[in-house]
Amino acid sequence: MNKKIKISDGKTEEIIIDSVKDHKVLIEIGKLCHVTLLVIERGAVDSSFQLKANMAGKKSTVNINSLVIGAGVNKSNSQIEINHLARETTSSFTGYALMQNDSEHVWAVTTIIENIAKKSVASQKINNLLLGTSGGVKNRPALIIRNNDVICSHAVATGHLDEEQLFYSQSRGLTVAQSKSLMARGFVEPFLQQLPKCVEQELGDKIDNLLDGFAQVAKPSPSDIGDPRAEIKGRLIVKSKNLY
Repeated sequence: MNKKIKISDGKTEEIIIDSVKDHKVLIEIGKLCHVTLLVIERGAVDSSFQLKANMAGKKSTVNINSLVIGAGVNKSNSQIEINHLARETTSSFTGYALMQNDSEHVWAVTTIIENIAKKSVASQKINNLLLGTSGGVKNRPALIIRNNDVICSHAVATGHLDEEQLFYSQSRGLTVAQSKSLMARGFVEPFLQQLPKCVEQELGDKIDNLLDGFAQVAKPSPSDIGDPRAEIKGRLIVKSKNLY
């Protein structure tokens, strides 16, 4: 299904987009707007998601955060295009890909800053965590800049779970499966924390279930207070967020 969203001048909006319902989204942003887009991509086999954001109004801001969850032999791709069409516009894109087994994903993220969009700021950051051995992620970030009075950056990080962290958590009483599941959950926690509580809980539970071959993430109960295993869970989540 195609979806078109128009943000009127001066509005502040937070919008959650589920790629299962909306495969292709166009958003038009007016002046002095502040828009946050939270995109959830639970890719099916050969799935494709397209998002185009047109920043047509002066001094508007859009922050796009996208989470991709790959499992099995799924092959998916995200096509993100952000167009700066007015002066002093600001955009940021942050992507998280959690890939399991043989799943594959392609990030195609393009930011275009037109000649008229002077003093604009744009950033891209892509984070990929690979839980399998044969799957992977292809990163295709692009910045197309048509004037020199801008500030732009992009970064990509791809890796597996940290062996030292796994060893450390096991030395504190967690199993290998619990350690891997906990660290994978910690990787996506920055995205989950931006969601409304009801959506965060639902998606978090689904992520726990999708960690194929790993144990369910056990959340500390009040009776765990003082238990070193409960303490290490919190520290690992924070450390994982800093690593990726």
